[in-house]
Amino acid sequence: MWCIVEWRAGTSPHFAHLLALYGRLVPQEPLENVDYSLIVASLQPLLDLVEAFVGEAQRVSNSRAGLPSADCQMMADIANESEFVHEELMEEPIETIAMTATLSCVTGMESLASLVRLIVTGPPPPIFSADVLCRSSIDGSRPCWWLTEPGLPPTQRVQRIVAESLYSATEMGHVKSDVRIVARAESMRNRLTRYAAIHSWEIGPNKAIMSVGDQARPTVRQYLESEFGDPVAAHATWSHLSAVTHGTQYGLIQSIDMSSADGGVAIMGTSSDSLSARVEIAATTVAASTMRFFNYMGWTTIELTKLERDLATEIQRRSRDRIAGS
Repeated sequence: MWCIVEWRAGTSPHFAHLLALYGRLVPQEPLENVDYSLIVASLQPLLDLVEAFVGEAQRVSNSRAGLPSADCQMMADIANESEFVHEELMEEPIETIAMTATLSCVTGMESLASLVRLIVTGPPPPIFSADVLCRSSIDGSRPCWWLTEPGLPPTQRVQRIVAESLYSATEMGHVKSDVRIVARAESMRNRLTRYAAIHSWEIGPNKAIMSVGDQARPTVRQYLESEFGDPVAAHATWSHLSAVTHGTQYGLIQSIDMSSADGGVAIMGTSSDSLSARVEIAATTVAASTMRFFNYMGWTTIELTKLERDLATEIQRRSRDRIAGS
């Protein structure tokens, strides 16, 4: 079933109007001029490439059982980690980096794969959930992308895992309802603070943008800007995705597609362009973090590299076509 909603042109999206808007949701059959199968068909080349990339990455990862290749960057870091090993405070810093990056990589790929499954299992088309999964793909893959950046000396890479771990401890500390979790978070923070002090690494005062030494945990906007090269678009994209995830009024209203409005009635759904954009953003960030991680672990294959290039080419083509048609 589809939902339709009466929408009067020129009405400002105040809270009272929002309540009235949702009060008029009525289950209806799809409008004759809307065919979700056509939307999926237009996205199919992109969806197929995403599924192929994620599938190959998962296959390679499973075949390696978490073990790095002998000549990879991770092994080189392990060979030079002795000065960063502390039996009580951080016994295996490089292994901790690999574990955290693995969890992050899996999180990003899982959210991206879920976004694809959401689209292909419709109708009805996703209204808000595509935005939520796009956001989780980006947010989940960010630690992997940051921790496994190529060319980093061991000092900076270890500083990054300390910053990432301190941020995790800060988030744990917010669970005030469970004193055991709060105590664990405090113990973790104290341990990491002592570790940083041993190496004369200053911990920044801003807990939201955790920094250790000269390494500051990047914001998601910085992550998006780095991959897409547009700070304004990065800011606007993340603001919108966050607004939907947090249930903010303006974000929810922005997600309603008005392109098929007919006689004051609009489909509560998404267009092929908006869905494509969500998949393109999520796929770009997840592919970037996955390739960094696989390069770090020595897992990159010819097939995975080809799939990543094919995916990037398709994303660039769709972006060009969208700009040309605007």
